[in-house]
Amino acid sequence: MSGTYSHLLPDLLPNTEHGLSFVHACEAKIGYDFKQPLLLWEALQADGANPVLLAPRLFPQGHKRLAIIGDKLLDILLATKWYPTMQVTGIYDRFRQDKTSNENLAAIFDQVQLEQFVSFAPGTITAPAKAKTAAVEGIIGAVFLDASSKEPSAGITAAKQVAETLGIEVFPDVSTLAALRVAQVSSA
Repeated sequence: MSGTYSHLLPDLLPNTEHGLSFVHACEAKIGYDFKQPLLLWEALQADGANPVLLAPRLFPQGHKRLAIIGDKLLDILLATKWYPTMQVTGIYDRFRQDKTSNENLAAIFDQVQLEQFVSFAPGTITAPAKAKTAAVEGIIGAVFLDASSKEPSAGITAAKQVAETLGIEVFPDVSTLAALRVAQVSSA
């Protein structure tokens, strides 16, 4: 999304349930200031939340589209940090599955207390792990798109910083790699 509609955001969001103040509070929580705050607002809309028309955009699936980008970015971040370690692909697979699982990302969502910012479907009492995971991935995807609007490499850097701020380990330490290697050999 280009910044074409960003100037409309202050007029549109204060009248919504999760308005501009929620966007700014979430920015502070994740450690990133958006040039296009509408991207973060979209990332905070769960699938099934009331679709809202803002400017010429409709968000009928909430943050799902951004979550796809965030999911792939986490894979890229993990793979590019794993590659130089010379570990076998099984180590990468186990590490990726652990760090990007719904269980782990939902736990991060809870630890960082992101629920206060996300709009869920009406009647949602407890957000399911999949929705929490999509919110975390959506935020990372939104950061990437926002930061890469002028320079693609800036998007990767910003997404990595936010992932680390949220507590997503994108580079395993040597002891973690060794433990994964032992586990892989044991299960073979």
